[in-house]
Amino acid sequence: MWHEKPRLDKGLSKPGGKLTEDKANANILSTFWHKAFTENRKLKTENRLKMEIKTLDFFLGATVGAILGVGLTLGAIKVRGWLGHSEAGRLKSENRTLKRRLAEKDRHIGRMLSETERLAEKLGQEKI
Repeated sequence: MWHEKPRLDKGLSKPGGKLTEDKANANILSTFWHKAFTENRKLKTENRLKMEIKTLDFFLGATVGAILGVGLTLGAIKVRGWLGHSEAGRLKSENRTLKRRLAEKDRHIGRMLSETERLAEKLGQEKI
């Protein structure tokens, strides 16, 4: 393979023998090969800092995120609707509605009373 080190067993002398020229060249070759291999490779930290996001990737991510957001929201609404059909939920809703309607009627009666008092004062002043 391209990333394997070259074999260094060519030209080796017998144990205890002198260093031959071939072995010395093999060691030099190994050193240069290792240096060249590491120089061509970038460090992982360098690649991480130079990450580029292409436009298509961005729009795909945004679209998938929007679809998931809408889907999860609709799912949550559906689940809450199923849970809201309990008797306690129905009574709470009815109680809220009745309180709101009572407050509206109280405001209306208060406006009518103030209007009646104003008209009574106006008619009382005209007769004097």
